[in-house]
Amino acid sequence: MKRRGVSLIEMLVAMGMSSMIFILASSILMSMLTANARNRRQEAFEQVKNDLTAELTNAVKWAEDVSYASDQITAGETVYRMDNGHVTRNGSALNSNEVRVTRFEVTEYGPGEDNLSLNIQIDLEDAMNNSVKDTIKIAASKRLTTFEE
Repeated sequence: MKRRGVSLIEMLVAMGMSSMIFILASSILMSMLTANARNRRQEAFEQVKNDLTAELTNAVKWAEDVSYASDQITAGETVYRMDNGHVTRNGSALNSNEVRVTRFEVTEYGPGEDNLSLNIQIDLEDAMNNSVKDTIKIAASKRLTTFEE
């Protein structure tokens, strides 16, 4: 007599092996998605750091008139300050909602009016996961370009 079909044991073994393969594939997929999300957060931090550093350095360097308080910089007609988790330029946010600003502090670094140099410290954190933090420390100086005829 020939045996036809699949026994219960064979079916259970096949289901167990399929489950193991599915769990392994799911685990690999989840680790790839987690790594991708982590990379996106890191890229957002780096982009915000680069944008704020360039913006504030150029503003201080090229403005005709620069003044500051402990929590803001005025470069010509433009005012930079922290507002509701963002560094703002005349009220418009410079950083994305993915990155929250928790500190914006300005102190004088240089000798005074003619050669104003500022230390700017900005603390950042991930808006979704506040255990991810970073700090930007910027030293920006007003240019001293003179033209002689």
